[in-house]
This record gives sequence, C-alpha cells and structure tokens, in this order.
Amino acid sequence: YTFTRDFEPKTKLPVGEEVYILAISVQDEQLHLGKKKAVIADGVNVQIQLEAVEEEAFREALEVL
Repeated sequence: YTFTRDFEPKTKLPVGEEVYILAISVQDEQLHLGKKKAVIADGVNVQIQLEAVEEEAFREALEVL
C-alpha cells in the first residue's frame, strides 16, 4: 500500500488489520531504518524512530518480516 496525494486515487487500506510500517531513508550516505507494528484504523497517526544501520543489519531486519 502507498500513501497518495489528495488529487490521486486513494488506496483503501485494510482497516483492522495488523501491519508493519517501514520507514527507510538515506542521510549523508548512511542507511536509516524504522519499523513499527500497528493496527490500521481511521485517523491514527504513527511515529517511527529511524536508526542508522549498516547494510547487513538492514537486510536482516527486512528478512524477518
């Protein structure tokens, strides 16, 4: 699922489903990863803490999902 702008078609998220939300960033050539388990619900805001990770740790974190 993706997030969209107001003028694009909306993707219907599976309300009530348990999901993992991933945030991936590269800052100053360093990978950063954040993940959080959540339940999709209307109006819920989720904050994710990003942490710098090495490439191997990044790959391992994604494999367990």
